[in-house]
Amino acid sequence: MNFFKRMMLRQKLISIFILISVIPAIITTSITLFRSKALVESKVNNLTKQISDEKIAYIDTFIERIIGQIDSVIKSPDVYRRDNAKLLNILQNLQQSDENVIALYVGNSDKEMLIYPKIQLPEGYDPTSRPWYKDAVNSFGRAVITDPYEDAASKDVVITVAKAFKLSDGKTAVVAADISIDTIIKNMLKTKVGETGYTTLILDNGVVIAHPKKEMLFVNIAEKYDFGKKVVQMKNGNLKYNFNGEDKIMGFSHSKLTNWIAIATMNQSEYAKEFNNSLTQTAIILAIMAALTAILGLAFANRISNPLINIMHLMKRAEKGDMAIDVEVTSSDEVGRIQESFKNMIKAQREMIKKIKVSVEEVLGQSENLSATSEEMASSSQEVAKTMQQIAEGSSSQANDLQEIVSLMINLTNSIEGAYQQLQKVKDEAGNTSNKASAGKEEMDKLIKSIDDIRNAFELVVAKVNNLTSSVKEISNITSVITSISEQTNLLALNAAIEAARAGEAGRGFAVVADEVRKLAEESKKSTSEIAELVSSIQKDTEDVIKTSSSVENFIKSQTKAVENTVGAFGEILESVEGIVPLMEMVHRGMDEVVKSKDEILSKVEAVSAVTEENSAAAEEVAASSEELSASSQEVAATAEHLSSLASDLSKMVDVYKVE
Repeated sequence: MNFFKRMMLRQKLISIFILISVIPAIITTSITLFRSKALVESKVNNLTKQISDEKIAYIDTFIERIIGQIDSVIKSPDVYRRDNAKLLNILQNLQQSDENVIALYVGNSDKEMLIYPKIQLPEGYDPTSRPWYKDAVNSFGRAVITDPYEDAASKDVVITVAKAFKLSDGKTAVVAADISIDTIIKNMLKTKVGETGYTTLILDNGVVIAHPKKEMLFVNIAEKYDFGKKVVQMKNGNLKYNFNGEDKIMGFSHSKLTNWIAIATMNQSEYAKEFNNSLTQTAIILAIMAALTAILGLAFANRISNPLINIMHLMKRAEKGDMAIDVEVTSSDEVGRIQESFKNMIKAQREMIKKIKVSVEEVLGQSENLSATSEEMASSSQEVAKTMQQIAEGSSSQANDLQEIVSLMINLTNSIEGAYQQLQKVKDEAGNTSNKASAGKEEMDKLIKSIDDIRNAFELVVAKVNNLTSSVKEISNITSVITSISEQTNLLALNAAIEAARAGEAGRGFAVVADEVRKLAEESKKSTSEIAELVSSIQKDTEDVIKTSSSVENFIKSQTKAVENTVGAFGEILESVEGIVPLMEMVHRGMDEVVKSKDEILSKVEAVSAVTEENSAAAEEVAASSEELSASSQEVAATAEHLSSLASDLSKMVDVYKVE
C-alpha cells in the first residue's frame, strides 16, 4: 500500500489498466482450466472404466462358452445312458476343438472317473472327494468355477469349470473341464491404457492372476496395499492411488459370473501433460495481453497526466508567491474543470491579497491607540485592587478568629454531649445497681434460711447416727452372749455324746441328737462370729460418720456466719446506692440545662462567623475582580502590541506575493 502511494499518477493509471484487463482474464482462464482439468479427469475415468468393463465382458463370454460346452455334454443321451465309449468320444471332440481346454472328465457318485486325454489315475482315486466335485454337487444345476492355479505340468494358469447333473439311474454325476486362462491373461496384457497404462485381473479376495510384472502374480494386493483393499470392497468404480511412488488412476469392474475384478490403470502424469500445455499457452496469452494493455495504458495515462503535470508546475510557482500566473484550459472534461477551478482560485487569491494589504495598514493604526488606552486602565485598576486587598485581609483575619471560636464551641459542645450521655449511663447503671442490690439481699435472706434448714436437718442426722451407734453397741453385746451360749451348748452336746456312748445301744439315739445339737451350736457360733465382724465394721463406719458430721457441722456454722456478714454488706451497699440515685438525678437535670444552652450559644456564634466570612469573601472577590481587570488591561495592552507586531509581519508576508 505504501509503495502504491509513492507511485506517480502515470504509473498508477498503467497499473490499474493492467489489473482491470488481466485479472478478469486470469479468473476466466483459471475457471476454464479448472473445468478442463475436471473434464479430462472425467474422460480418463470413463476410459479406464470402459476398458475394465470390456475386459469383464470378454472374460464372461469366454467362461460362458466353456459352460456351454459342458452343458452340451450333459445334454448328450450317451452321457445320460452312461455309454462310456461314446462319452469318451464326445470329450475328445470337445477337447480337441478348443485349445484352451486342457482336459474334460466326468465323475459320478459310484466313484467312477472318465477323462480325456486319458491319463493313468492313482489306484483308488475317488472323484467324489475332490473339491470340484463337492462344489458342483453343492451348487447342483449351476456351473461352479474354481480359483485359478498353476498347472504343475504345463505351468499354465488353470481354472476348473464343473456342473452336476442326474444320470438315468438317478445317481449324481459331475462334468468338469480344466481350462487354461492364458488366452484371458494375454488379452489383458496386450491392452495398453494411454501410453504407459495397463490392465490387471484379480480375484475377489485381492489375489493377482494377471499383471504385466510377473513378480506381482498371486500377490494379495488387498492385504499389501490400501488401494487394493478399497478395490475389493468397492468392486466397481474409479480410484486415485499411489503405486511405487507414481500417482495413478484406475477404473475397475466386477464379474458376477467369476467374481473376478478387471482393472485398467493409467498414470496421472499422462493426462496432466495436456493440462500443462494449456496452462503454458494461457500464460503466454496473458503476458501478451498485459504488454498490449501497458502500451495502451501508457498512451492514455499521458493524455490524463500531462495537463495535471502542467498544473503542478503552476502550483509550484504559486507556492513561491507568484500570483501573476495564467492558467490555460485545454479540455472540457474533469481535467479541464480542474484547470478552470485552479485559474479561478489564483484570481481569487490575487484579490484577497490586495484586500489584506489595505486591512493590515488599518490594523497597525488601531492597535497603537488600543495599546495606549489599555495602559491607562491597567494603572487605575492596580490602585483599586491594592485598597480592596487590604480590606479583604482585615475581614479574613476576623473570619479566621471567629472560625477558631466556632471550632472551640463545637469541641465544647461535643464534650458536653459526651458527658451528658455518660451521666445518663451512670444514672441508668445506678438504678440497675439499686435493683440488683435489693434482689441480692432477698436472695441472701433465702440462702440464710436454707442454711438454717440444712443445719437443723444435719443435727437430726447426727442424733440418728448417735442412736445407731448405741444400737450397734447393744447388738455387739447380744452377739457376745450368743457366742457364749453357743460355746456352752457345744460343751453340753459333747458331754451328752460321751454319755450316750457309754450307754451303748440305749444311748445311740440320744447320741445322734447330741451330735446335731453340737453342729447347731457350732453353726450358731460361726454365724454369731460373722455378725460380730459385721457389727464391728458398722461401728467403725459409724464412728467415721460421727467424725465427718462434726466437721460438716463446724463448716456449716462458719458458712452461716459468712453469709450473715455478706447480708450485712449487701444492706450497706443498698443504703449507699439508694443515697446516690437522687444525687445523680439532680446532676442529670443540671447537665440537661447546659446542653440546651450550648446549642443556642453555638448557633449565634456560627451566625456571626458566617456573616464575617461573607464580608471577607465579598472583599476578596472585589480585590480579585480588580486584579483581573488590571491583568485584563495588561493583556489588552500586550495583545495590542502583539497585534501590531502581527500586522507588521503580515504586511511583510503579503509583500512577498506578486499580484501584478
